Amino acid sequence: MRTATTKAGSRRALKAFLVAPLVVPLAMALFTGTGQGGLTALLRIMAIGTAAGYLAALIIGVPAYRLFQSGTRRGIFAAAFGGFVIGGVLWQLLLIVLVLVNGGGLASLRRLLTASSNLLIGGSIGGSVGAVFAIVVWLIARPDRR
Repeated sequence: MRTATTKAGSRRALKAFLVAPLVVPLAMALFTGTGQGGLTALLRIMAIGTAAGYLAALIIGVPAYRLFQSGTRRGIFAAAFGGFVIGGVLWQLLLIVLVLVNGGGLASLRRLLTASSNLLIGGSIGGSVGAVFAIVVWLIARPDRR
């Protein structure tokens, strides 16, 4: 039988995973810009970012949260570090998908992957987004409290 504290923790975690993925489309719109596309490009970026944020939260975020919750390190800095690492990797994967979806082809993909500045900057942006995502989850769900 679940205690009231466990139920409250589950509700907080659910709220956290409903709110935190919204960090991704905001960051994508901020960091990628719209180029010449204007409002249409902005809406496309926001839609892709929202889908990516919720998909990543479901596939990676929830299991990572459960693992984090069962571990001994439950502080906000541990969450931010884990979020930074996961976010950096996922941001690079998202950029690869965006290049391929927009018809960039293998030449564009090769340029993206071989330019060390793209990897460094993209990883830093994605890592920062991941860290903010993890901090938002931590502040709402409070896994340090049982």
